[in-house]
Amino acid sequence: MFKSKSSLIVFIILITSAVGLMLFSSCAEETDRQAENIIEDEYLDDLPNDLDFDGESINIVHWNNSFVNRELTADTVTNQALDKAVLERNASIENRLNVKMKFIAGDVAPEYYMPILQEEILSGTADYDIIAGVQCQSGQLGINGCYVDLSTAKYIDLTKSYWNNDYINKLNVSLSRTFLLGGDISLTTTAWSSAMLYDKVMYDNVFGSSDELYETVLKGDWTLDCFFDTCRAVYSDLNENGIADEGDRFGYGLPRGGSIIDMFCFSSGITFSSRGLDGYPVLDVFNDGALYFSQKFIYQMENNPGVYAYHLSDELSVKYLNTLFEATNIDAISNYSRSNDEFGVIPYPKLNSSESEYHSWISDNTTVYSVPITIDQSRRDLAFAVLEAMAGETRRICLPAYYETVLSDKYTRDPQSRNMINLIHDGETTDFASVYSEALCGIGTIMRQQVSYGDRDFRANFLTTFEEAQKELKLLIDKYEKNLLGPVKPDDDPPEDPYYVYADIENNYTAANEISDNWETFGGKYRTSGVLLNNDFSGEYSYRRTDEGYISVISAPHTVRSGLFPTAAIQSKDTVPLDDLEVVFSTGRGFEFANTGYSSSFSFVWTDKPIVTLPTYTDQIGTNGLREAIPVDANALSVIFMGTKDTEGSVCDLMYIVMNDGTGTAPEIDHRVGYRWCIYHNFDLSEDMTVRVKRGRSKRGRIPFRNSRLRYSSDRSKLSYFD
Repeated sequence: MFKSKSSLIVFIILITSAVGLMLFSSCAEETDRQAENIIEDEYLDDLPNDLDFDGESINIVHWNNSFVNRELTADTVTNQALDKAVLERNASIENRLNVKMKFIAGDVAPEYYMPILQEEILSGTADYDIIAGVQCQSGQLGINGCYVDLSTAKYIDLTKSYWNNDYINKLNVSLSRTFLLGGDISLTTTAWSSAMLYDKVMYDNVFGSSDELYETVLKGDWTLDCFFDTCRAVYSDLNENGIADEGDRFGYGLPRGGSIIDMFCFSSGITFSSRGLDGYPVLDVFNDGALYFSQKFIYQMENNPGVYAYHLSDELSVKYLNTLFEATNIDAISNYSRSNDEFGVIPYPKLNSSESEYHSWISDNTTVYSVPITIDQSRRDLAFAVLEAMAGETRRICLPAYYETVLSDKYTRDPQSRNMINLIHDGETTDFASVYSEALCGIGTIMRQQVSYGDRDFRANFLTTFEEAQKELKLLIDKYEKNLLGPVKPDDDPPEDPYYVYADIENNYTAANEISDNWETFGGKYRTSGVLLNNDFSGEYSYRRTDEGYISVISAPHTVRSGLFPTAAIQSKDTVPLDDLEVVFSTGRGFEFANTGYSSSFSFVWTDKPIVTLPTYTDQIGTNGLREAIPVDANALSVIFMGTKDTEGSVCDLMYIVMNDGTGTAPEIDHRVGYRWCIYHNFDLSEDMTVRVKRGRSKRGRIPFRNSRLRYSSDRSKLSYFD
């Protein structure tokens, strides 16, 4: 259930440059929060009955995501129970408070949306009263003093069950102030929380009654040991070939890395942080639970025949793997409710039976609410009242309708699953280290890396990351305290450095092209969408040849945010044969990757058809846009060194190899042309990195690359010559 060489050859180097980086820089027991305990036709909040805001408009800005749009404004095309409930909730709030709710859609990508809001707030141009933000990006705005403290806000009653206080505490830096709110006010909190499905028919065939798994959960015995033991017991070599492969029956298909590992980790009850006596967070990564989890997962991945471990790059090949369990989220249930498959819904397993309750990890893209510091004092009570009404009415009207829409008749025909979903709802939580992971050297995602490495020495692998994260946490808290008096606009002026040359846009800076006639320059464009769509920076790059024979690319300073980096490119006019092609990446002094996500990269591509223009970057296309720039019918070979959130300095941790076979084949899940291989390792580009292509005996392309820290050879059947 869960189930030929061409005569024309071109060589291109693509560089993404960030502000201040010159040369080649790139950027079942009922609880207080029981979801089912809803009183029809009675308000859950305690707002005064005579509250009247005289028809004032309330402006709510939100991430332009399809689910978020639907939960705020409804989908009038589908017009399902959820959509009717959303309209009913909005009408209830407007009529009761005598307000007009206006929803303003922001950018489509959270890494763009939240920084744009910060820029508007810090510049005093924000024209909204309430922010429906994205969890993973919202905390940074609080650190920078962009929000109103809601801990004592009039009308907001944080003792109400529709506010998840455990979650709210972990969203905020200090327990003494509340800048971010979360809970039932957003359906994403529940929809994107972790949940596990299991095939009831398979369970019946192997173990007997499938309902006994519900009983195991209710008794508190649904633990990691129980989960892995069940996976081992269900394994069967169905194709009788003596090896564990895609033709067999498994308990679970486990990816070696990826966010699913975070879901298992934090849903098991593990935390990477605690609170000090002063109410501020303290990192506690190498605790007994985390060490146990790391060892348990890696051992089971390597030794349990019922666990089919695969690399993320092989995800497509295991799409129809025959497994008992699927680890997912609540919203994914709708994909199965519309089928006739019999499945059960249960929470993720606990770390061990000593854990008092089950936990459900809240996605880092979940919607959280705040009020910008720029809101006029006279409008604050209006914003506070609307927030309280939204939370209560979403819980009373929308949450039951969401269950009906997602689960179809599953919610009523299977009362055990209904109880499980309530149990999952009541255990919704996160961890401070997860919420602020991006600001803390990626500390919230180290478990996924640990499982990917397959090395059980958790402490040794991440001691340096932990120490750096502690330093960043101190800086974060210092900045937070400094900005409590109000927002302080970050200093955008580049640092003084004799090794860098900074162009001055305001003084009519003109880009120079002083490299030889053998190269063609592309200028550059911002990788972005929405407000900055297709900004062309082609006149703001300087290409010069150094005395040592290198090509120096210098950009004018730009406002850089996560995911928003200008891109420069140069392309050779001379043809270069693929046989024995050797490319040396050599970075200048001071080179650094930007650790703001999958956007900072250093790349080249060989292709037999010239690239005509850079892509417009209207989508999150990945690999620095190279695959969008290559003609669809071209034979091409790309190598991309990419920075991620865990990148530090000149050391990146991801390499892509992409091969286009000239047929336009798009085998990947994202439907992008080309075969891609991901190699996770630390690549230090402060030293020269040599990439050499040479022909192997089997006519398979071999791509060795090396520096003083690494020797690696990739030999894959798809990396073939273009015969």
